[in-house]
Amino acid sequence: MFEIQRIVGPVLKGSERLFLEYTGKCPKQENQNGQTVFDLEEGTKVSFGTYFNALFPRYAEEAYGTGTYRFECEAIGNGFLSLEASEGGKEKSNLYGKEIKQGKNRISIEFEVKKGGSGFIYPVVEAKKGGLRFSSGRFLTLNNKERNGRLAVCICTFKREEYLIANLKAWAQDSEIVKRAVFYISDNGQTLKPRDLPSGCEFRLFPNPNLGGSGGFARAFLEAKDEGKCDYYLFCDDDAIVHPESIFRTLAFFDSKKDPDAYLLSGAMLDFRRPLEAVEVGAKFLIGDSRVKSFYLGANLSDSVDLDSISKAERNKNANYSAFFFTGFAERKGTDSDLYPPYFLRGDDITFGLSRSRNGVEVLTYPGLAVWHEPFYSKTNSWVEHYSYRNSGIVHLLFHEGGPWGLIRVYFVRFYIFLYTFQYENLRAALEGIHQILAGPEEFVKLDLQQKHSELMGRYTPEEVWSGQKPRTSMISKILGFLFLPVSILSLNTISIPYLRRPINRSAGALSILLDGAGASVTLDYDERREPVYIRKKDFFRSFRLALSALLTIVEVLIRHRRLSESWKREARHFSSETFWRSKLAPYR
Repeated sequence: MFEIQRIVGPVLKGSERLFLEYTGKCPKQENQNGQTVFDLEEGTKVSFGTYFNALFPRYAEEAYGTGTYRFECEAIGNGFLSLEASEGGKEKSNLYGKEIKQGKNRISIEFEVKKGGSGFIYPVVEAKKGGLRFSSGRFLTLNNKERNGRLAVCICTFKREEYLIANLKAWAQDSEIVKRAVFYISDNGQTLKPRDLPSGCEFRLFPNPNLGGSGGFARAFLEAKDEGKCDYYLFCDDDAIVHPESIFRTLAFFDSKKDPDAYLLSGAMLDFRRPLEAVEVGAKFLIGDSRVKSFYLGANLSDSVDLDSISKAERNKNANYSAFFFTGFAERKGTDSDLYPPYFLRGDDITFGLSRSRNGVEVLTYPGLAVWHEPFYSKTNSWVEHYSYRNSGIVHLLFHEGGPWGLIRVYFVRFYIFLYTFQYENLRAALEGIHQILAGPEEFVKLDLQQKHSELMGRYTPEEVWSGQKPRTSMISKILGFLFLPVSILSLNTISIPYLRRPINRSAGALSILLDGAGASVTLDYDERREPVYIRKKDFFRSFRLALSALLTIVEVLIRHRRLSESWKREARHFSSETFWRSKLAPYR
């Protein structure tokens, strides 16, 4: 028998409904050594049927197996406690109910997790006369634990001290994490000193050159592996908020496994700007057309319908990698690890995950393994497009066994949209990234990562930002756009109405972009979830030059695809290896 998850409170304002729902007054909450104490005033009722605090039987079955589970808690005061099960979003059943009377009440409830179960199980607490204090809520499995392992939390940071220090302070308040986790911090910005970091956690700080996330995670991992104090590893981004409970559940998961190296544990990414909204809860890289499919994108994890969908765990069955904002894994001692090429950023986690999932490692997620992170839609720099197209193309060549047509289709559609909406710098960056692939792996591996990144940062012109209110489309503009749509599609929007300015919502999809941009000479590109609106102006000659360059690039990829795939697969065995990274990092260790 051992503890697998605890009833906890929020760490980020705006995320409260991922932890509890209540009627009456909001309960006061206090963290006591990793446990959250909830003080309820008379008449307050709290349900913990939420993403972080409910037990989801289907996930519990995958992680810990079927059988008998237990819920335990302490309650002081007067009230009523029940353990409920939700099925299908609306159907609920009561598994247990107990009147709580004055004094300390220790409560223990056993229930069964059966094969193929869905829904979720959770406590509900109601305070009566004099109020109620609820604490030490936790779920346990009566199955055996395999070990009491230690976790190496590997963090790559670059001048984001505020996130890192806030996380370390929160983790240091949890005695279980303090006892069982060691934090290996690769400081790519070389701005941190040990005295800058809060006390309480055991950490190792390593000044590192700016080799991107790829080099930073590799450095932290190798330092942890060489020290040999830990049984498991967790890669974790520096610009994310990570609840201590996510680390606790990672430890519980791997402790339960006879062969922990057979699993890749994937955390969910929640939107830092919209704390209830998922950016992804598991993901699949579609190798044939070189793009990521994020599961549950935009799902509101406080909504009963979305929560019920997640409880069935159907989409996550197809996950084949785990993003490095939260990735847990284990390695057999004494073996060399497969890592990833020196991408700098973007694609390292995909390569890392695909190489494992193809060798039989199972990619799993578990509710409550989550971070709040800056969402993908907020990162719109042209140099990001360079890395995205270059590195996802390399991943395609490393793992795809078929022809190029899926990749060609994606290139054609995306390049067309770039041209149609006058995103010239983004298209130029994407094409230059693909040209690096065409130059071959021998040239790629010679790149000076720091120098190349500095060049990219200065190469692409910053986009002009709209300073007025978020634009709206007038009825006249809509009519003109509709009439001009056939001409715009055929001409890549180079034949348009002079001075016509049209807003384009890039989050609405390709068809909406075509309609919104038709006939425009200037586009105001926005995403309803972010602040900046970018001004993009038509340049006929630039459209023509880039269209020709894009077409020639697509033709070259089509012609050389098979030989490129063979050469990249052959060379990747070298520059994705642990030996390669040890050699590359040796001067700095």
